[in-house]
Amino acid sequence: MMFAFGVIAVLTLLLIYFVIKNQQANTEIRELKSIARRTNRQLAVVSGSTTMLTAGMQVTLQKRLQAAHKRGFVSEGDAKVLNHLFIEFENVIKACFQKGQTVEEALSELLAGEDVSLEDVKAVVKKYPKEVRLAWSKNTAEGFILSMTKMSELFTPQTNSGKEAEKPEVSETN
Repeated sequence: MMFAFGVIAVLTLLLIYFVIKNQQANTEIRELKSIARRTNRQLAVVSGSTTMLTAGMQVTLQKRLQAAHKRGFVSEGDAKVLNHLFIEFENVIKACFQKGQTVEEALSELLAGEDVSLEDVKAVVKKYPKEVRLAWSKNTAEGFILSMTKMSELFTPQTNSGKEAEKPEVSETN
């Protein structure tokens, strides 16, 4: 009889222990869900901001390219390739951040079926100075943004007096 009471007491203590553990686990799960919801909201805000910024940059890059092409700073062939690249600018950044792709993977996917290929883009990038090529070679969203920004700055070069220079330093090897 004493043995039965002992077993019942041990089982009761085990039951109490597991009930308390279960309550602690449920509390932790609720906290983690709350953190996940908060993180998702923050991610949505950041994603929206990134989309707005990249869309704005895309428009700026395209305007600079058009202006440079009109002035003769960019050849017809290069302008065609760069225009495709700038059209896909926002989508490349999204693919890098949301899908975890490299710039080359994103561009290969986005330029599939277009009359401009990744090799055409690489050939145009090779014509630009070291700072553009170096940023491009990182093959990341950050490097892509930096290389496109540096490239567009070369479209409208400035002299020391603040007036526009004659023509940017871009090699013409094909």
